[in-house]
Amino acid sequence: REHALGEKNVRKNGLKALEEQLVAYASREAHNCVRQAMELAGLGARHLRLIESDGARSLRVDELRRA
Repeated sequence: REHALGEKNVRKNGLKALEEQLVAYASREAHNCVRQAMELAGLGARHLRLIESDGARSLRVDELRRA
């Protein structure tokens, strides 16, 4: 997270200090607790992108690019 956000001090200032919203990606097969964790952390379930997976249960890169 710190690498993706650059010099912004999220640990000190919190996510509310960010100008942009964070987005999380997970497989459509992910447990429901992933959505619940997003809600509990205050990130919001609408910022969770559920991506189709392939036969090996890996995220499909083509679907990830479209998300």
